[in-house]
Amino acid sequence: MILFLLACGGKATGGGSVEPATMRDYLGAADTYLQFTPLDQPDGPVRLLRITAEKWELRDGEDWEEAGEGNRWTTEVKEGAFWVGQDLLLPGISAGDAAEDAEVTGTGPFTTWYGTFPDTVQVEISGGGWSGELVFARDVGPIRFGRGDDWDLVYYERDWEPRRYEDSGGGGDSGADSGTSGGDSGADSG
Repeated sequence: MILFLLACGGKATGGGSVEPATMRDYLGAADTYLQFTPLDQPDGPVRLLRITAEKWELRDGEDWEEAGEGNRWTTEVKEGAFWVGQDLLLPGISAGDAAEDAEVTGTGPFTTWYGTFPDTVQVEISGGGWSGELVFARDVGPIRFGRGDDWDLVYYERDWEPRRYEDSGGGGDSGADSGTSGGDSGADSG
């Protein structure tokens, strides 16, 4: 039943009614950490994306701290569209919504290496630094994007905070949380 409601673009509420999706449902929660690899190369080079309340930060490398500084963009929803820096990435959440270099080409289920997400918005970006296919999954954020190549989601974690662990001299355990893969997202991994 819940899967059906998500696929239809609504959220179940306590009273049994369905809450319609809004643009913010697709942008990813603050303090979400996502890992991407080139399409069909889950063991390939890694790009890391951190979503905060007001920015996206993208780094290349397998470890956030070791990857060093990356690209940062402010994010905002204005006039019914989602902007990352100067680039319009999501002109709406319905098929056919279009503005500037972005057009929503589809909605519904979408599969990445990570799994199948039942409720997504698929966008084609025809210009700028994010050119290519961009897909946003409800309650997760971007699950595929183009920036020279197509990058596919392979892992994500909510409520993530970058941490530096110093060797205390007491064994090999860094004390880092093992994290979760966000399995409660509605994605069917497999």
